[in-house]
Amino acid sequence: SSLIEGHLTTVLSSPEHKLGKEFNKFCTKIKQKCAITGLSSSETSEVLIAIKEEVIHFTTHSKNLIMNDFAPGLKDLYNGETSVITAIEYVIWAFLYIDIFVLYKHAFIEQDHEVSNKLKELEGLSPELVGVREEMALDNGKGYITAIEKMQLIGQAKTTLHKSFCLVEVCQEIARCCEKGKKGGGGALCADDLISMLSFVIIQAKVPNMYSEVMFMTEQFNDGLKMGEEGYCFTTFCLTVQYVMSLTRFGVRNVN
Repeated sequence: SSLIEGHLTTVLSSPEHKLGKEFNKFCTKIKQKCAITGLSSSETSEVLIAIKEEVIHFTTHSKNLIMNDFAPGLKDLYNGETSVITAIEYVIWAFLYIDIFVLYKHAFIEQDHEVSNKLKELEGLSPELVGVREEMALDNGKGYITAIEKMQLIGQAKTTLHKSFCLVEVCQEIARCCEKGKKGGGGALCADDLISMLSFVIIQAKVPNMYSEVMFMTEQFNDGLKMGEEGYCFTTFCLTVQYVMSLTRFGVRNVN
């Protein structure tokens, strides 16, 4: 995939290429929308909707151009429509993510503040009080440090694809933690276990602008990924954030 992304980055960055010229105009137009100041949160949300439509239009147009007009060798390189779309989205977000994510943070500033306060309220909870079985607590949560570090990388990733890869790695690391728990007498990992363990990881990771991250991924998630492992992990992530928001500083004992 890095070969595909590298090739498309070269094409879209070239002022000599037809698609490169169109991409430059597209980026300028999006950046102008992002630069509008003085908007309310609801008005910013409307701008984000308009930007999403622009992104979809440009992605579709570029995909058709690549699939229909490029040499057969390049079609073989891209290996199908899904990989073309994924590569285009990668380049778009590499150029525009910072500008657009600023809008997400403005549109959801209140929700981000609410989630941030909730994470601060819960940061002292033990794994057991978040719902993790005792045998899965792994030295009072110290065994989850790798999963926590991987979760923190979500805030650094600039595309939904790479953010979803982070979530997959987090879930895979939690599965490894579960294996360690089994040796301590725990059973197989079930959905409830995953959510409680992931909750502890989310609380400890304290990813900035968590709500904006969720909304960015929700609105920009590649349809081709929704049915795979990335889609499952993202859905679990969203459900877990909702579960975390239902907790109190006393933990699961006060959850209805």
